[in-house]
Amino acid sequence: MPSKTRESAVRLRSRFTYLVAAVVVAASTIYVAWSIVVQDAAADQAALLEARTIDLQMQAAWRYIGGIQDEINYDADGSYNFKGIYCATAAKRIAKDFTDSSSDYAIRYVRNNPRNPEDEPDAFETEALQAFRNSGTTEYYGKDVVNGQPVFRYVSLLTVEKSCLSCHGEPAGSRDETGSYREGFKEGGIAGAASIVVPLSAHREEALAKSVLTIAFFSIMLAVTIVLVRWALKKWVIDPADETNARLEEDNAAKTDFLTLVSHELKTPLSSIIAFADIWQSSEKERPPDEQYLVEEVRDNSKVLLGMVNNIIDMARVESGKYKTSAEEVDIVDIMNAVKATADPLAIKKGISLWFEAMPGIPIVLTDWEAVRKILTNLVGNALKFTDAGGSVTVSAKTDAAGTLTVEVSDTGCGIAQEDLALIFDRFGQASSTHPEGEQGSGLGLSLSRQLAAMIGATLEVTSQPGEGSTFSLRFPVSANAPHKD
Repeated sequence: MPSKTRESAVRLRSRFTYLVAAVVVAASTIYVAWSIVVQDAAADQAALLEARTIDLQMQAAWRYIGGIQDEINYDADGSYNFKGIYCATAAKRIAKDFTDSSSDYAIRYVRNNPRNPEDEPDAFETEALQAFRNSGTTEYYGKDVVNGQPVFRYVSLLTVEKSCLSCHGEPAGSRDETGSYREGFKEGGIAGAASIVVPLSAHREEALAKSVLTIAFFSIMLAVTIVLVRWALKKWVIDPADETNARLEEDNAAKTDFLTLVSHELKTPLSSIIAFADIWQSSEKERPPDEQYLVEEVRDNSKVLLGMVNNIIDMARVESGKYKTSAEEVDIVDIMNAVKATADPLAIKKGISLWFEAMPGIPIVLTDWEAVRKILTNLVGNALKFTDAGGSVTVSAKTDAAGTLTVEVSDTGCGIAQEDLALIFDRFGQASSTHPEGEQGSGLGLSLSRQLAAMIGATLEVTSQPGEGSTFSLRFPVSANAPHKD
């Protein structure tokens, strides 16, 4: 029992540790998954802000060049000399230099039906221009894959300003001062778009680093939590349980020693009473029938009491681990004959037919002779106790096709209710509902018998129906059969 208490405490610690770990892991998984989603969105937002910043810088350069056209094109003497440096060419040159100097970023200007084929929009940019025309929005963005790498694409609307009309205004088809044909644009219309590509790898790496830190944090927290939980359970559960177990073991040892001592003290006078009764009965002197009856009762009840004392002693030895069994070649029929010699007088006195039978070819088994004798003695004594006069008790030994040896003790007694079948093998367990009046035992015989059966590698089972008797089956494994000798 003490060891089971400690085992229960250890199992409790393990289960609680698993529970805490499961909760932390579940919470960590949910948080990390949520964090990845949030950080992915944050990476997109950071890329959007970066693209807007680049766009604002390019717009500033565009406006600056457009605002100083007079300073560029008028010479010092006041004569007009077009230099070919205007907002579009300057912005495209800056965009090209920026793109060429970066392996990941890209800036370019696009529009439908461009003067330069290089400014033809791709599919994403075409969608952006369409959105500008249909919804009136001024920016269009989203994630895309370029050259196998994830990128964030941003397209910003360019509108026709007053300064643009000299080159792109009316009349449509006429040549401007650059020699290109005017488009006939009107102020406020869609001139085109600035297209910016921002790599997501840096933002993704930053998000991944944060996720790794989050996982590392929760892993450390999990480890620390498990250590603290196990330490706390050991300090406040297992250690107190160990102390309680130690006290219980001491108390159990003291109880066993006390029972053994008292039982031995009882055994000596009981043996003396039985011996004196036997001497009295063996005397040739004539005894009155009533005296003869009384002495027989004293002797028989002393034997019953001695059997109970022996069971108590054996039970104490089994529980303390002091009961030792040995394996030797045993003839079950010899044990049955020894039990018959002991049980016959009680069967005759109660008017019960006691039969012992063994089928031919019963094998010699390797087992403990005394343990088997105690088991069969308890089973036969129990059967006689709960069988009325005129009934019968049969002890039979047989083997099945597999070679399993079974010794059965069957009676025609009162039987056992189904709900009591498991109870009868407990210490002091009794099926009180089926006990004949006056037949109360210690409740140790069957419990001791099952424990002894387990110690020798056998099994002890029971089948019974109220009013139809009981059958106890002691089965030896095939491995217990002794090898045949030539």
